[in-house]
Amino acid sequence: SDGSFDGLVWGASAMQGWRLGMEDAHVTQAPLRGQSGTYLFSVFDGHGGAEVAHVCESLVPKLVHQHLSNGSPPADALTNA
Repeated sequence: SDGSFDGLVWGASAMQGWRLGMEDAHVTQAPLRGQSGTYLFSVFDGHGGAEVAHVCESLVPKLVHQHLSNGSPPADALTNA
């Protein structure tokens, strides 16, 4: 996937290697749901199973947004997510 926003350009790609299916997941959100100037880029390595990586792909952005909405600075929001 790729994208751009406010002068920032990004790209993400994946390679499954020798495994039968892709086990990794990633997030690219710019800006992070209503948080001007805050962007979230992350990679979740499946380490032998896709389930946890895909749960993180879905849950981490929501948790970061929740912490930001509660007034946490971005670094704290990411840590606490």
